[in-house]
Amino acid sequence: MSIVHLQSVEILNAEAKFQDAYIFKITFECISPLQDDIEWRLVYVGSAGDEKYDQELDNCMVGPVPVESL
Repeated sequence: MSIVHLQSVEILNAEAKFQDAYIFKITFECISPLQDDIEWRLVYVGSAGDEKYDQELDNCMVGPVPVESL
């Protein structure tokens, strides 16, 4: 069973310009203490059949995360 349950992801600037930053609202629940921060990664999947075409567009670390965070 997963310790972190993803509740929702909202794109807050869906009609942004090409060079604008990505802005998301991510809601999740943590049901058990975590030893480390959570890393969120935004990945463009270039081909479902081969990971070598994937591109990481952005990432961020979040933490510490208390139990039952939303």
